[in-house]
Amino acid sequence: MLGAPMRRSHYLTILFLGITLALAALAGNAIGGGILHPARLPLTPERMVWVSNMLQHTGATKEDFTVRASDGVILRSQRKLGFAFPWHR
Repeated sequence: MLGAPMRRSHYLTILFLGITLALAALAGNAIGGGILHPARLPLTPERMVWVSNMLQHTGATKEDFTVRASDGVILRSQRKLGFAFPWHR
């Protein structure tokens, strides 16, 4: 039979592991949604001006394109072309 000090150390180890797992679960729940599904910012006129300035500053352009998925759904998006780092000009 285990002595009282040995049982106590087992209980403390199990308690420590349980608290660690609970904290890891809480942290994962708190930051997981933001990593998997980042917040989408609304497309306001100010953001459009910011994007235009950023594209002009980097020498890039944007182009609309569509892709047909395997199930027939048409996906529309934009891509940035000709991105140039300022130190590569």
